[in-house]
Amino acid sequence: MHVRLSESLICLRNLQLEPIRFKVDELATAPWKTPSSSSMTISDTLAHRQALRRYLRAARNNLQGFDRLFRQQRILTHLTQSIAWQASRHVALYLPHDGEVDLRSLLKQARKGSRKTFYLPCLQPDKSLLFAPWQPGRPLRPNRFGIGEPVTYTRRKAVALDLILMPLVGFDAAGNRLGMGGGFYDRTLKHIRHRPGPPLLVGVAFEIQRCPALPHADWDVPLDRILTERGLQIPRPNVGYEDDTWLIG
Repeated sequence: MHVRLSESLICLRNLQLEPIRFKVDELATAPWKTPSSSSMTISDTLAHRQALRRYLRAARNNLQGFDRLFRQQRILTHLTQSIAWQASRHVALYLPHDGEVDLRSLLKQARKGSRKTFYLPCLQPDKSLLFAPWQPGRPLRPNRFGIGEPVTYTRRKAVALDLILMPLVGFDAAGNRLGMGGGFYDRTLKHIRHRPGPPLLVGVAFEIQRCPALPHADWDVPLDRILTERGLQIPRPNVGYEDDTWLIG
């Protein structure tokens, strides 16, 4: 007997979300601790980040089946019920890669008369990003990483958007983000990081990608919000996993 996807999602909504717990031996070998020795070199710091990326990417890709589907659906629900989403008209998404949270179902709103315009990031020669409007069914051209980009000359700078949903490899409670290592978002957003208005920068991840603390540099652009299956969260240092006071819906 075949079960329709919509029926499966209804069943999943009735399940109780359980926190992801690491085993003791996993925590013991996890590269959480940020090197703090005064003798640390740039190479040492980069090696530490790479170790974190390998660990967190493996953990993210190990989320499979109904567990992944359920947690992903929770993320989408928290997002679409948020004021930030409802108030935004120009929204940048991304196409999932390497186990990232899949937001493509949000693009269906473009076919339902939504007032929102959705954008996808496009790599530029200077290794920054511009954002091109896109709807399902329109052509895509793979970039050098094999990720599709809209085939159009229309581009917007980040400052012209209301909301940017950003993929990430890891994050911490202070809003530090660990990406894939290319620095594309940091390079794109460095000129508007202290801007009081939009765009709102939201990192999208599973809770299993949360770190106690992340190494960060002066050029790293922090997140305004963090979106996981537990909710939309305001970054705050010194707030633990069990403290729900930082959830905003």
